[in-house]
Amino acid sequence: MSLSTEVYEQVHWRVLRETLDMLLTEHPGNHAPVSFERIHSAVHKCVSHRRGERLYRDLTGRVEAHLEAWENQVLPLRGDEFVAAFHRCVDQFLHAVDLVEPSFIYLDRFYVEVELGTDLRTKLVGMFMKRLGDEAVPRLLRLLDQARPPPDQHVTVPTVKALVERVAQLERKCVDQNQKIFSCHMPAGVWEGEDLAREGGGAGQAQEG
Repeated sequence: MSLSTEVYEQVHWRVLRETLDMLLTEHPGNHAPVSFERIHSAVHKCVSHRRGERLYRDLTGRVEAHLEAWENQVLPLRGDEFVAAFHRCVDQFLHAVDLVEPSFIYLDRFYVEVELGTDLRTKLVGMFMKRLGDEAVPRLLRLLDQARPPPDQHVTVPTVKALVERVAQLERKCVDQNQKIFSCHMPAGVWEGEDLAREGGGAGQAQEG
């Protein structure tokens, strides 16, 4: 039995779109509980009825729209305002990805891996880096390299530490290229080891700034 476009759009994609919007707009931990069973069911029905390609386009398109909004909000900022805003975006994004990845396992396994030869986390992190991280991460690292303690008194040490750890999860290459900065804000056992690779690998190509 085929899945009509109307059922896809009005039933299954609607559930998934609303969940994505919630994860990418509401503060992590403050949003309503995510029903993994409901998400799993919607994704499974879409993929098993040959809507995997459409679902992938809609998923990445929705994420891209949020990333574009963040880009316009964050990149014009300077100093401590930039650091604080970028921290909110990185934290929100990785929180969302941590929930999306297992929820969209059927799409990941039967479309992204098979048809695209990669995985969903890598694609989503790559989108973040291309839209926002490739410019924001080098700027952040320059600020941290030029100013210790943090760039401004309004940006606390715990905020900087949390942000640096999140950036390392996004782009492991940044750690290798900027060991002096990361060593100042992260325990040696973390930034030198493989813990970050297990928590989440980077897919972007941020360059040392």
